[in-house]
Amino acid sequence: MYFYMAFFIMNNQTLKEIGFFSRVHGFKGKLVLSIPNELIAFISKNISIWVETTGIKSPYKIIKVQPLKRGKIIVEMLNIDHNKAQLMIKSKVYLDASKIVNKNNPVNEGKFITDYEIYDQDNKLIGNINDHIKIKNNEIIQTFINDNEVLIPYKKENIIEVNHSKKYVKVIIPEGLLSIYLD
Repeated sequence: MYFYMAFFIMNNQTLKEIGFFSRVHGFKGKLVLSIPNELIAFISKNISIWVETTGIKSPYKIIKVQPLKRGKIIVEMLNIDHNKAQLMIKSKVYLDASKIVNKNNPVNEGKFITDYEIYDQDNKLIGNINDHIKIKNNEIIQTFINDNEVLIPYKKENIIEVNHSKKYVKVIIPEGLLSIYLD
């Protein structure tokens, strides 16, 4: 019955490939998930991911997530020991696409803004977005101006427009913010 339920659930979901398991971490069945930075925020305790092994996608419940380094996190899953983890190395990992769409921030709509151009409220090109950083209670856009890192707040109140087809973001930049980084 479990396999029937998993198949039924999968048919009602649109799964999105988010990364792969690059290696085992330790001896207790933990795996290192290689994943784009902008997707790390969607992986948390008590959610299910889908892992493709031998051509079949199966759900696994996450019981613990630990940061490792840029683009990699350590994932511990229910009922996965060291031997099972070894078999999952290089397996593709999927997530229900509806989990990626952030309902509280319709600006993202499941699309990622890295490499988009960023413009200020006066339509002046600031630069390209190098990273979209999510930290507790805050989101920041990282760009570089004349080889200087510039961090710009990325909150609903500051966003004027996000155009996914033309790949640009237009935001209100607080007065004096750029001079802090460029002086």
